[in-house]
Amino acid sequence: MAWPWSNQPKRTPEDVAANPRLSPRLHPIGLSCKLGDVIDLSATGARLRCHTQPAFKQGDGLRLMIGNGTTLIEAPARVVWIRKVPKSKTFYDVGITFRDLSAAATEDLVEMARFGFVRPKPAAADAAAKTPAQANSSAQSNQSKSSSSQKSSSGGTTDASAKASGQSGAKTDPKSGRPISASIEIEDYYLVLGITTAASADEVHARFRALARTLHPDRNKSADANEQFSRVNNAYRTLRDPAARAQYDLMLSKARGRAA
Repeated sequence: MAWPWSNQPKRTPEDVAANPRLSPRLHPIGLSCKLGDVIDLSATGARLRCHTQPAFKQGDGLRLMIGNGTTLIEAPARVVWIRKVPKSKTFYDVGITFRDLSAAATEDLVEMARFGFVRPKPAAADAAAKTPAQANSSAQSNQSKSSSSQKSSSGGTTDASAKASGQSGAKTDPKSGRPISASIEIEDYYLVLGITTAASADEVHARFRALARTLHPDRNKSADANEQFSRVNNAYRTLRDPAARAQYDLMLSKARGRAA
């Protein structure tokens, strides 16, 4: 079967010299934007496969929203080149370079292209990113809270009971007074593919091929065909890679533990 990203024209040495990519290229599956599919991506740029002739031209600025069906990342870019795909009547490839992309957005884009999802950032990373002034302010705030808690514990049992219930320091809804909780939803890729968590690599591959034959937009004429196929691609992209699968399994296990 000929996929939309198949039959990719090879870059000649002249192409590479004229439009060098400063970072390693990744070939994601299921990553797209409104213009079309992301054929390859690096920390500095990407190649898009547009389904129709683009309305923009070389040198134009674009504000892209690149996503995998569950996560969207804003990526300001500039058009470097536009080429019609050989032996195709409708597809066009567009080379872009990212502009003013933050380090965090760059890291998330590369991670999504490599693993199919963006891992939650640990709290330690946020603390390390603080400026000295912010860190000092945070420390003073913590000292103030500690002092207040000690004073309260000497005159009553309010703080002690709160700590026992595990709600110390928790934010509350001003109307109901109930604790406000936040959680990160992680899509169950095993459920998407219709397999168990014990499925072998061969079973993952076989199930993906079976679903791809029926859900590919060339055959699936439903309104959300692209979304369905993207979800299957994201699941396969993650579960076929042992390292990515191990990381994903850990995240899924923690998410299920919180839900329980």
